[in-house]
Amino acid sequence: MKYKSFRIINLITLMVLTLTIIMTSVFAWTIFNDNVNNLDLKLTKIDSEIYLYQGIDSNNNGVPDMLSEYSQNEIAEIQTGYPLDKTEYYKENRAFTYIGKQYALSTEPEASQVLQYDLGTFYPTQAKTIKLSIINHSDGANYVSFTFREYDYSQNTEMLNVLKTMSFRVLRINQGEGINSEPQAPDVSDKYYFCDYISNSKIITHTFFENEDNYKVEGQLSKDENKNDDVLDFWVVYKMEDYDTLIQKGVSITKNEYNALSNVDVDLPDLLVNLELRIDNN
Repeated sequence: MKYKSFRIINLITLMVLTLTIIMTSVFAWTIFNDNVNNLDLKLTKIDSEIYLYQGIDSNNNGVPDMLSEYSQNEIAEIQTGYPLDKTEYYKENRAFTYIGKQYALSTEPEASQVLQYDLGTFYPTQAKTIKLSIINHSDGANYVSFTFREYDYSQNTEMLNVLKTMSFRVLRINQGEGINSEPQAPDVSDKYYFCDYISNSKIITHTFFENEDNYKVEGQLSKDENKNDDVLDFWVVYKMEDYDTLIQKGVSITKNEYNALSNVDVDLPDLLVNLELRIDNN
């Protein structure tokens, strides 16, 4: 009888021990998952630098001059103040002046940074180009897109009419084979016309590049050690379109009104560069 009771006690003890081990394992697994989730949150972080340049364009056609058109002294003057801490991934063969550096920092998996620059005045058919170079210091890849912030022009009818003549497009500069090589042909976005995005309430909407034209900049964990693929350059080209194009687009403007748009300082809505960090959980 005592032996039977002893066996029952041992069995109960074993069951309690087994249950304790199971509960401990579940608790430990929960803590592990929490730690993994915390790791994911740490990875979903935006840490990028954006270097801004403005194109030197003698023809005002949106394509900056070739550096080979300038003397060595002129090139040195053009590149005065260029950032020394910027990582290059191709040999720039176009003429750009340096504007400055901005940061996109966020503990969230996405961030937007207003690009701060002044294009100055425009003449009919003139185009101007900004170059932005994005360096991704965060762990995961950044997906880049562009939007315009909503802007109410209801109190500025003159500028609204000017804006109706403007277009916008983005060119992604493909990487060369190394720092001593010139860039390859760029990927060119569709051309967007501001007149298509002006609502009846005279507000520019932010639908440019919505759900499309995302570009990938590799992160520190995904980059190729043999490439600077954590860097990517873009040209942003603004143009005051020719009169015939505007008429075809249905813009209500006379030829005299169009010709009067000379030396006009265009008040553009803010352009935002959007960075989204994605983590593949599969």
